[in-house]
Amino acid sequence: MRLGLWGWTALAWMGVITAALVDAIVLPGPPPATIKTLASTPNIVSVHPALHKGDPFPETIELREAEIKTTLSRTGGYTRSRFVLITDVDFYEVSSYVETPPTGSTNEMLDSLWRDDGRKVYLLRFVISVPGWQLRKAVHDEIARSFDDVPLDEHRAEIDGLLKAFASGASAGDVFYLARSPGDRIHLGVRSEKNLDFVTSAPALTRAIWRMWAGPTAEPGRAGLVSRLQESP
Repeated sequence: MRLGLWGWTALAWMGVITAALVDAIVLPGPPPATIKTLASTPNIVSVHPALHKGDPFPETIELREAEIKTTLSRTGGYTRSRFVLITDVDFYEVSSYVETPPTGSTNEMLDSLWRDDGRKVYLLRFVISVPGWQLRKAVHDEIARSFDDVPLDEHRAEIDGLLKAFASGASAGDVFYLARSPGDRIHLGVRSEKNLDFVTSAPALTRAIWRMWAGPTAEPGRAGLVSRLQESP
């Protein structure tokens, strides 16, 4: 369903007001004078091949960390949607890749995806264009909902960097690349699969970020992340 001019206008004002409120609730205290961007560590992590609009998600991808090249296999995926005003709107597709596939029941495999360390990748491909304030708000909402085991004050700079990256917005077909490496390290590429930016190496924060798509508070479609592991040979 298409939203009319008044619907988008109302949605925009709601976003501006809500983003300000969530800022105050989730990250209390005065904002820093300068928002710190994602850490400027050596850019040595990449994902191959690049994913483009209309391409099917590949069955395997390659995670490159300096001289180490590792093949990851697809575990599944689903489409993330939100109820906007009067209808559900599909925002983006998420596809999961791992070096070592998890085993067990659906819930056990989903728990393993976000909880266990290792080489993993999420590919987020946007179905529609989404303004930066809306992406930023979505990350804030998830922080408020499920980051209760993360000491937010200790990781404020890293969270600010993550919010800043998503605040850039996305056009239909844009791909965000989230790569996880041993040592609970996460790197993020916004519309680029090369030279991903370092996000964090804090175990609690890394698990919470990966849990945004596979954890208990994710929408029901999260079971799709392990659907390929449940298919009969």
